[in-house]
Amino acid sequence: MTDLSTDKSIDIKRQQFIQCRYTLFQGHQFLAGGVVRDITDSTLIYSTTSFSAKREIPLSAITNLDKVPIKRSILPAIALGLIFGVTDHYINPKRSQATSSVLATIDVLIGVNYVLKWNRRHLNRNIIGETTRLEVIPIEVR
Repeated sequence: MTDLSTDKSIDIKRQQFIQCRYTLFQGHQFLAGGVVRDITDSTLIYSTTSFSAKREIPLSAITNLDKVPIKRSILPAIALGLIFGVTDHYINPKRSQATSSVLATIDVLIGVNYVLKWNRRHLNRNIIGETTRLEVIPIEVR
């Protein structure tokens, strides 16, 4: 995947987490995300977990594509966890289990919401054909 404005390339390989939006029939758009299992000349094969069935998306049907690096998911979760942990320490001197559980729940919900919004923003920016170019480059296996 190449950014057309900066000419910067992003390689998507097997075992990497991606998300994409694609169109199949009658213009209906679908949102998909998972681990790349294989890329052929015409299809992208992914699965949501290591045990789930593999799904295929024709490359010609992909409208948006984004590689989701771990740093975009893990770092905000760690930062929010530290913020809420310090807040719990100062607000809750007796450390009641109920207050800690409520703060932990809020931390998880805000973290997930923030990461999803951040990742969707990147996905919406990567429009195949307009802002990015998608090409399959075969890699020689030795």
